[in-house]
Amino acid sequence: AGSVVRSSSIGADSTIGNNVSVELSVVGEGVSLLSGVTSQMSVHMAESVTTATLITATMLGREAFLAVGSQLTDFQLDGRSVSVLKDGHLIDTDNVFLGCCIWHRSRLATGTILAPGRMLLNDCRLTTSDAADEDRG
Repeated sequence: AGSVVRSSSIGADSTIGNNVSVELSVVGEGVSLLSGVTSQMSVHMAESVTTATLITATMLGREAFLAVGSQLTDFQLDGRSVSVLKDGHLIDTDNVFLGCCIWHRSRLATGTILAPGRMLLNDCRLTTSDAADEDRG
């Protein structure tokens, strides 16, 4: 009820919840976009699940999970271009807008924030206690 799909592809056996907006996105087979999700210019590979409210310019791998209250940012508030990490070095992309890449079976917990242009490799788990441990370390 109340969901809108525009210029997108929805795979077989996928679930689109209430009040979901999918625009310019690819939703793979068996994906679940639960109530209130907005997906713009994103790719959701097979069997990923999200309850996060906004997914923009992002790629979610197979069986990835984004919890409600997790945040994927896609632009720098200071107007500078987004940098990405490659071979241990930050590289300027010359873009002020760049989404995230969440690889296969990775998980983001409630309260986590992923900066623009960042990537979580296969099987990563990001929780708020991980961030607290880094602050103490």
